[in-house]
Amino acid sequence: MEEFEPWSEEMDENAAGRRGMGDGWKEAETDGGNAEEETEEEKALAAQLKTGDERALQTFYEEYFAVFVAFARQLTGDEEEGKDVVQDVFLAYWNARREFDSLVAIRAFFYRSIRRKCLNIIRHGMVKARYAEECLAKAESDVYVEEKIVEQEMLHVIYREIGRLTPAEQQVLMLALDGKSNGEIAEELGVTLATVKSHKAKSYEILRRRLKYLRVLLMMSLSL
Repeated sequence: MEEFEPWSEEMDENAAGRRGMGDGWKEAETDGGNAEEETEEEKALAAQLKTGDERALQTFYEEYFAVFVAFARQLTGDEEEGKDVVQDVFLAYWNARREFDSLVAIRAFFYRSIRRKCLNIIRHGMVKARYAEECLAKAESDVYVEEKIVEQEMLHVIYREIGRLTPAEQQVLMLALDGKSNGEIAEELGVTLATVKSHKAKSYEILRRRLKYLRVLLMMSLSL
């Protein structure tokens, strides 16, 4: 397999930053039901990856590399270390690609493998001493790891799906992601509170539909 192209700033910009959803977070949580079926596009990508299609791998790499690095960085506290970990997991995944039938299973493998590698790095003293204890506590905590997986997946979905919204809806959602209340958003945009709530409701409905897979992903990701 060819070596992966290096990390780029453009990829980093496409990966969502760590921003809260303000008073809209609970509206966008999954309902705990069965995972929604993957889209036809996602099914096709998973099938192509399984057959060893390197163009499909490049597509997956460009979409998820920065997401996985952000997750690794939250465990080790070091971005460069995170990039190295994710590169290693990509190679491991490619060697085992025939074992995976869906993108959810593939992503769960990445989260699980990244966590294991980060734990090994921390436990073997490869993280700066002053951060080691804190990093170890985070990486060993299922609650913390689950929270970070949810963050990365939500932000990834948000930035992928935001194009389906109107410009006005996009403005409202982005301000909500910055932690602004409905009242603050209405004042900043010069619209009514009812308009803000209407735009947010549509945005969160899209997120609810696209995030139903999270429960399955978390169950698969947290088994060490």
